[in-house]
Amino acid sequence: RVTERAQVPAPPPGYDIGKSAAADIGNPHWVLLVDDAWAVDLARLGPQFEHAGGGINVEFIAPTPGAVDAIDLAVWERGVGITEACGSGAGAAAYVAHRWGLVGTEVTVHMPGGAARVVLDGDEVTLIGPAVFIAEIELPRG
Repeated sequence: RVTERAQVPAPPPGYDIGKSAAADIGNPHWVLLVDDAWAVDLARLGPQFEHAGGGINVEFIAPTPGAVDAIDLAVWERGVGITEACGSGAGAAAYVAHRWGLVGTEVTVHMPGGAARVVLDGDEVTLIGPAVFIAEIELPRG
């Protein structure tokens, strides 16, 4: 389930943001509408924006040029940084984009790591997409 949060974080000092909304899908997300999601300097903006509102995942979205019911998503995960894809971020971004009238109830979310499909039914979000092996990591004990 996803809910839109009434309180939208204040941007870091010196930043004028346009349309944005906060949503909770089990973890907090701040969705910001931009002209071009791929042009956002995530390495510079992400660390500053993530600390707004006590710590939040930050999604920069834009309608996918030439496509219907599709958005581009660049994501900064709190405590992690730039990620290739984010399932909860895709769900929150699709939900907010739908609330803004940018997309319908079946949304393709394009992320650097690939696309996912999000199906919305009220506050219910279903994420559809492939699982892809990217690495095997062994952590030290202790």
